[in-house]
Amino acid sequence: MIEKGSLPADQMKDRTTEATPATPEDRDGSEDVVYLVGATEDGEGMNALRSRGGEIEIAQIRALEEGESIVGSELVSLRPRELPFVCDVEVIHDAGRRASPPTPARCA
Repeated sequence: MIEKGSLPADQMKDRTTEATPATPEDRDGSEDVVYLVGATEDGEGMNALRSRGGEIEIAQIRALEEGESIVGSELVSLRPRELPFVCDVEVIHDAGRRASPPTPARCA
């Protein structure tokens, strides 16, 4: 889960799953990439820089917790690249954006 807004290397291995690194052939040109820069203050997530759509954002990546709201966040899957601490991002669900602004209820 990415929230907008350093795990030691030995702990990072415990919090990640093995995955096949992305290769240049896997990329379609619409780059959405994160660079993991260190642990959050509480040690429960990672601080990251995210590059997408030609913009750089500051982000936090945290594990998805059962019963925890993801409103204002994105549910993502990270795929490691050949470079350490660099991952391609696949957005699974964007709970931070609405298709249209909320409108008042109408009564008949």
